[in-house]
Amino acid sequence: MATKSKITIESIQRKICRTEGFEVRIFYNGRNAMDNKGVPRDYKPMTVDAFKKHFKAQFPDYDIAVYASGKPSSASGQTLLKNIRQSYEAGKD
Repeated sequence: MATKSKITIESIQRKICRTEGFEVRIFYNGRNAMDNKGVPRDYKPMTVDAFKKHFKAQFPDYDIAVYASGKPSSASGQTLLKNIRQSYEAGKD
């Protein structure tokens, strides 16, 4: 019988970063969360607010913050995810 691997919040954050091209932080009760949850799937291009709603539907007990490259505070809800991705691409130059 195959064993199930544990998926952590940290691995979800890394997967979102690899898939979407920007960093996120996941919160539980206002604190940075690091426990086991399933991996969100199928994130489409959208605004930060839409991305947060999509995430919240899969993880109702958690909150998420999206960060543009080099920015200490989270991105506003109206920011397009493509602009967040571009900030990371620009930082690679």
